[in-house]
Amino acid sequence: MTKYFFLDRNFVTSPASTQYSLSVLFNVYFFLVFFDIMRDALPFPAILNVLVSGIRDMSLYLIVIYVFSSRKSVVLGYKAFYILGYVLIPLVMWGANYLDGTSDNHDVKTVIQFCILSSKAWLFLYCMQNLNLFYVFCKEKILKNFVSISVFMLLFSCIVFFLFPGLIVRYNLANRVGLGNMSIQSGVYCCAYILCMYFFPYRHSFINYAVLLALFAGILISVCSTGIIAVLGTTVAFMFEKKTRRRSLSILLIVVAGCSVIVIKYFDVLLAFFDYFWMKAEHVFDLVGNLFSEKKHTTKSASFHARELQIENAMKNHNDLIDRFFGHGFFSITDETIFIENTYYALYFDCGIYGIIVLASIVWGLGMRALRQFFRKKSFLGITSLVTFLLFMTTLDISIGPGLSSAFVILFYFSFIKNTTGSEK
Repeated sequence: MTKYFFLDRNFVTSPASTQYSLSVLFNVYFFLVFFDIMRDALPFPAILNVLVSGIRDMSLYLIVIYVFSSRKSVVLGYKAFYILGYVLIPLVMWGANYLDGTSDNHDVKTVIQFCILSSKAWLFLYCMQNLNLFYVFCKEKILKNFVSISVFMLLFSCIVFFLFPGLIVRYNLANRVGLGNMSIQSGVYCCAYILCMYFFPYRHSFINYAVLLALFAGILISVCSTGIIAVLGTTVAFMFEKKTRRRSLSILLIVVAGCSVIVIKYFDVLLAFFDYFWMKAEHVFDLVGNLFSEKKHTTKSASFHARELQIENAMKNHNDLIDRFFGHGFFSITDETIFIENTYYALYFDCGIYGIIVLASIVWGLGMRALRQFFRKKSFLGITSLVTFLLFMTTLDISIGPGLSSAFVILFYFSFIKNTTGSEK
């Protein structure tokens, strides 16, 4: 079926028209869920934001309804349980707290809103697992489309940041080049980088290398410690795999040479940036040292210290036995006084030990797949994907960021589920 099938005069009456329409909606959602990361920082009119959000959400839900109504739809057991439990447990707990008079003043609308928000990535995975039921376009291009959208995000962000900085109304932080929450953008770039490095999705090697360098540069200029550690670790790990050895070594040499030239030629101009970058590196070393030290101390990093205060504040309100097992029934992101930028603690606060057990089971399952992948194929794809995920969960609450969580869905889909081999260039 061609992409111009909708121009056929029999389009409306054709049985394939529904699948074609849903395929278009999938592509719409695919683009908008990542564009939202940047849209959040731009001064779009409220009516336009509502319209775009409505189109985005309806695109996903229409596909979910269609797939769910099919007898051939597939959902892996624990994922189905997680999708339902992650949404229903907070609602049930909120209802119990409301009846008990201890609902923390959170109305049911707010609880439902963020339950839906956190479930989007799992619904998106549900659609990805059932692409054969509705997607009529080339499925192999989804990976390349994701990488291309990531590069588009990078270029668009840089254009606005350097040429039209007045348009940025949020997240305009000094020394961090980009548009939107740079930690989230960095996570998306890391997912795209891993997939591009392993699969080389473009026909010409030059384009693949150019994309890898662009994504690497995007992560560096975001000055996100988590992203920088992840991309460096990924590049080094892929040097030990036969398929990716030449690619990763080439990228590392080019990056080192390029950074050296820039440092020598523009040292005075970029001195402030380098100082900021080195400060972030010192904070990482301090955090790692504190992690393995018997005598704990307050970390030097203001951002990590803020997270420590967030966690400390949240745990003060987490003493009830039921809360410990099932959480508070609403998401910490809904309360500015209990905001937690850490997936592990946020999930513990929101869904209690129940949520941690489910997360641990998923990580365990992916970890076993990654190890089997390594021992059978000597591949680092699964390991780098999982480690990157674990790293970003320490500095962000991934569950409430549809853009970043969807990026990891795509990464895991092609790392563990889709039998894509890529082509050796």
